[in-house]
Amino acid sequence: MMLSAVGCWSPDAPRGSAGAPLVAKFISVWPARSAQGVSPLSRFTFSLPAGTALTSLKLYRDTLSDYDEHRVVSDNIPGTLADREVKVVAWESTPLSADAGAATSDHRIDAMATAALQSGTVYTWALLTQGVLLSFQVGPPAEPWLERYWPATGAGFFGYAAYCSERPLGNIESQVQFAPDFPVKVAPGLGLGLLGNGSCVSLEVDPGSAPDQLIPPPQIAGMLVDPAPLERRNAERSSLVDCQAGWQQLGPGCSQVQDDRLLIQPPNGASLWLLSSDAIGLNHVAPDGSEFALRGLSPSQPQVLAFKVLLEGGARFDGTASFTTLPARDHLVINEVLANPLGAEPAQEWIELYNDGTQSLDLANFQLADEVGKVDLPTQVVAAGEYAVLTSDRYQTGGPDVEFAAGAHWVPMPSLSAGGLSNAGEALQLISISGTVLSRFPAIAAKTGGVSIARRIPDAPDDQPQSFAQHAAPGASPGAVNAVDAETP
Repeated sequence: MMLSAVGCWSPDAPRGSAGAPLVAKFISVWPARSAQGVSPLSRFTFSLPAGTALTSLKLYRDTLSDYDEHRVVSDNIPGTLADREVKVVAWESTPLSADAGAATSDHRIDAMATAALQSGTVYTWALLTQGVLLSFQVGPPAEPWLERYWPATGAGFFGYAAYCSERPLGNIESQVQFAPDFPVKVAPGLGLGLLGNGSCVSLEVDPGSAPDQLIPPPQIAGMLVDPAPLERRNAERSSLVDCQAGWQQLGPGCSQVQDDRLLIQPPNGASLWLLSSDAIGLNHVAPDGSEFALRGLSPSQPQVLAFKVLLEGGARFDGTASFTTLPARDHLVINEVLANPLGAEPAQEWIELYNDGTQSLDLANFQLADEVGKVDLPTQVVAAGEYAVLTSDRYQTGGPDVEFAAGAHWVPMPSLSAGGLSNAGEALQLISISGTVLSRFPAIAAKTGGVSIARRIPDAPDDQPQSFAQHAAPGASPGAVNAVDAETP
């Protein structure tokens, strides 16, 4: 049986302090259990004795041994059991949806884990000084659900929150009930223009009127909701980014106008950026102050941009910015480098270029430079959004390394670089024949054969180490979108 109430009390073997019978009871679970187990986002309802501290209700991974339960009854939790404790939130409740035949009680407590439970794992609810209440198994992963988009789990709540799903949302209630007993108005989208419409909901409340902890309802728009509570905190003092020459202030950060994009430098720490104009929009969480770009602007055109920016410390910035984009220019980037192939070196080495702009480019107008010197690139027209993979003219297909993607331009050259590609890492530059440096690639050691060093996204800044990392499995993607290994620099 996947779900079982375990010995709520037994007159033959009473539990609890001083031999008193166990009077706490499991009442129900929502959503209802199935043959495969309970939902990873389940809420549990219990009846607890009056005056019981809610912190006495515990959730542990796996079942409890007789020894573990004895330590729970004696309220003397060993370290091995404490390591298995799952963070939960509990509050006095009204019934949600009781299972058929469930007991009723005037003193109900709702409780749930603050993050989705792991599918296929057994968990146990227990009450200090009294013992085990319930053991259950978690069923298959939850269907697409509303995950918390802002604020990040563990960060403070300052009156604004947003939830998004991979699946289109249904009808959205105008008001939902957050626990404990706090009605909240919700709206489709992220709260600026059309951003997030159809996939996100947002809420804004006066943080001064909200309780210290708001627990989301079990569902919004017919979808289960990220269970992590919104925890109100006092706002922290924030500082603006000191903008460098060529950059302008935009909310708490800085912006640089280019031809088809606006570069944005956010402040340190996490921040949420909502940017919207008549033509385009962007919602972006900057987790660590890393530069990002608003793409899709038209070159040489006036723009009016509305923005809403929220910082993790509670500061908020709303306004508009007006600017005119620059004329179209070349955006050719060094996107991926395989310096340590599984095949023969240097014949099987390659460098991938990507046309990140809006106009076609002829590679003959560019040079590739390393620490030794420069090499001219041959004639090859690369359209916007296309890849070119540079190799030596000794490169052979069909080897042990990842094959080039269909549609990629294969560009064989007499020499791939002036000094060859060093496995220890070598800085590269892409230079126009007029001498302008378009793209830089840092010297990062290629430690693993067949694994390239890749740019996270084509417009990731050249001068930020976090823009580059080892490629994820299968090790490289010549002529296709990169997938970096988040675990490596």
